[in-house]
Formats: sequence, C-alpha cells, structure tokens
Amino acid sequence: MSAKILKTCLILFVAAGFSGCACTPVETVRYVDRPYEVKVPVACTPPPVACDANQSTYTGVIKEMRLCIERYKEAAEVCK
Repeated sequence: MSAKILKTCLILFVAAGFSGCACTPVETVRYVDRPYEVKVPVACTPPPVACDANQSTYTGVIKEMRLCIERYKEAAEVCK
C-alpha cells in the first residue's frame, strides 16, 4: 500500500514540476526601439541685408525702403 501512495505522490510531484516549468511569467517586459526626432533649439542668424537709403529723389528713397523691407522678409524666411 505504501508503494501505491509513493507512486501517486511521485506522479503528482513530477506533474507539478512540469506544469511549473511550462508556465510563463505574467508580466513580461518588452522593449521596442523606435526612432524619434528631437528638435534642439538653435539660434538662427539671418544673412546680412544691405540697404542704401541715400537716393537723389524722394521716390527713389521710398522705392529703396520698400525693396529693403522685401529683402529683410526674404532673409527672415531662412530662420523659419
């Protein structure tokens, strides 16, 4: 009779051992690498703009000022 109990206990012990080895942990950590872009603020220096407001006529001065403003706008577009 003790051999029968011993055999039953041995079978239960082996079955418990295999079932413990077969299970996976509940919380598994999974690392996923993905690329991402980090924008670093950099000081922008626009190109120099030369303006010459020394014109002979008032109309020439106004035209040069208008062209100078347009050049400054174009230079500011570089930093956007």
